[in-house]
Amino acid sequence: MPLLEVIVTSLEDARAAARGGAGRLEVVRALDQEGLTPPVDLVAAIASAVTVPLRVMVRARNAFEATADEVAGMCADARAMAALGVEGIVCGYVRDGVLDAGAIARLAQAAGTCRVTVHRALEATRDPLAALASLAAFPQVDRVLVTGLPGEWPARLARLEQFARMVPAGVRVIAGGGVDAEAVGLIARQASIDEVHVGRAVRVAATAEGAVDASRVASLVAALTT
Repeated sequence: MPLLEVIVTSLEDARAAARGGAGRLEVVRALDQEGLTPPVDLVAAIASAVTVPLRVMVRARNAFEATADEVAGMCADARAMAALGVEGIVCGYVRDGVLDAGAIARLAQAAGTCRVTVHRALEATRDPLAALASLAAFPQVDRVLVTGLPGEWPARLARLEQFARMVPAGVRVIAGGGVDAEAVGLIARQASIDEVHVGRAVRVAATAEGAVDASRVASLVAALTT
């Protein structure tokens, strides 16, 4: 079944997204910085309040590279999130133009049995398709979030479909990055991608500061599933 993943930054966001029919929540803080690691207390509160599966961003700052100290700190964060019973974590790091396999492996190990989404850091590499193929080395990675940028949605969809054709076995593509109602309609009409990631599109005034609106979530769920 098609699935709408909604970014949430508060307990109120999570409840609204769940009421609207979101199939998964990505918990972050600092949406205006493309999402950073949220407080453990917030994730615990959301996990207690909703039954929707949670994936939690593990990202120290708004950059795709991570220092050794940052990786160590993020491993501690990943262990704390895993202890809450979340479905998975979201991460992705680049070093010297390729995915930072060492950092991803350490985070995946720290997350224990949690699944892993590799976010759009993959598209910041010199060769995103080679980076995509390299995900086969990480058994816990079962999702990759990609934007298909640059260009307008027809060109982006063509790239997203290419990713979907070349993704390793057991990994699924999530379409994200500026997804709006028009984009959801386009994505719904093709067969290779059935998971969509949204942030501002379901928020009041479509801003990072706006609260998630359950009716907007419901509208996009309907557009994706009909």
